[in-house]
Amino acid sequence: MEESERQDMLKELKQTKYKLEDEIDKFPITMKTMAIQKRRTEAEQQLEKVEKNILLFSKDVVYI
Repeated sequence: MEESERQDMLKELKQTKYKLEDEIDKFPITMKTMAIQKRRTEAEQQLEKVEKNILLFSKDVVYI
């Protein structure tokens, strides 16, 4: 993968991470409904995937 592509992907992943963290922070402390609990769980799972991809694209060389 070219360096510019890797940098672009890393930038997009970091933006997604910040959006997900912001979304998670906005959830109420007491989650009374199942829908809110489910959405928070999904957001946390997405955040984990994004963090793993950030680690991958942070390497100097990325093979596809």
